[in-house]
Amino acid sequence: MGIEIRPIDDADPSALARLLAARHAEHRARAPLAPEGDAAGEVADVLAAERRHGAVALRDGGLVGFLVAEIRHTDLWGTHAWVPPAGHASADPEVIRDLYAALAPDWIEEGARLQFVLVPAFTEAMDPWYRLAFAQMQVHAVRPSGGPAPGDSGIRPGGPDDLERVAAELGSVIWDHQRGPATFSGLPARVPDELAEAWRTAFDEPGAALWLAEQGGDLAGYLFLHESSDAPGGRPDATHIGSAAVAAGHRGAGVGRALADHAAAWAEQAGYATITADWRVANLEASRFWPSRGFRPVYYRMARLVGIG
Repeated sequence: MGIEIRPIDDADPSALARLLAARHAEHRARAPLAPEGDAAGEVADVLAAERRHGAVALRDGGLVGFLVAEIRHTDLWGTHAWVPPAGHASADPEVIRDLYAALAPDWIEEGARLQFVLVPAFTEAMDPWYRLAFAQMQVHAVRPSGGPAPGDSGIRPGGPDDLERVAAELGSVIWDHQRGPATFSGLPARVPDELAEAWRTAFDEPGAALWLAEQGGDLAGYLFLHESSDAPGGRPDATHIGSAAVAAGHRGAGVGRALADHAAAWAEQAGYATITADWRVANLEASRFWPSRGFRPVYYRMARLVGIG
């Protein structure tokens, strides 16, 4: 018997949660550091989203898949469709393609030609999205904390009084780098004062830590961590690398390596079992550096722009 597509509101949320829980279990079997998740709570959040469009797939009367996107708007991306990590699950990966074909016309009708989906980082989950012309955009990765801290590496803890200097000297490094090849992100540069204030606010949150690398009086690099369990792949026992950069004149000298290894050692001492990070797939340096420090993908943000011929 073929697939029957129905509106998401026709489905029992507990049945959706069971399907999502099964996907979480498969994900953890392949990536042990993937989060366990709270399938029932995640489904409730997805169903509560504003401007959502969702559907379920039935076979012989039984639920075999669901897909939900929220229509959002930002200055950078304009109107777009956003499928969160808990916005899709299926007993048969091919069903995802049927659900997308049924739902995407509504997304496009609302102006969402740009479409995003957060997908677990294993082949069977990603394959149907590849065959819907989605491509990798962002990696969300995790590694265990711990490891030996570097010796006399010129790294010291930073605090709120350091933020203006960090923002002024290195605040634009990431944004400038990501606007160029091969990322071409289009992201606007952050004004140093605004960036410093954002970090200052973050210092009021649990687990915030700033590490600075200084060499010969220069600020050679920095790494900023904070708790972020709601990030894709985030876990309650994780600290997250929210931002890190090395000054152009100090690259290739091991500064980034020392900062990352120091942060990993500190995280274990601070009681965090894991560390998460994310980067653009097309960022050549980041996509080589973070895996070299032990980070392994748990989710990919995949993207598609429709109507381009």
